[in-house]
Amino acid sequence: MVKHKLMKKRLTIVAKELGVFTTQQMVDKLNNYPNNLGHRVAKSPKICTNRCHNFLSADKKIAVKVKHCKSKNTRTIWEYIGDEEE
Repeated sequence: MVKHKLMKKRLTIVAKELGVFTTQQMVDKLNNYPNNLGHRVAKSPKICTNRCHNFLSADKKIAVKVKHCKSKNTRTIWEYIGDEEE
């Protein structure tokens, strides 16, 4: 499977688990995601914060709860809304 499709699939699963999260929490969770045997291996796909932010903003099941504000020093907080639409 192509790396970006794998990451999008994992992103949805982790977002459903977390519910409300920041981008950094999602990156940490995705970079420590185990394979189907439950182990992390050297060739496990990694994701950076910018790419994670792009995947999150493109996903229709995930919405922005609090947007990043530099003057107030707040981070972007995301919320999984996939179950509410169904």
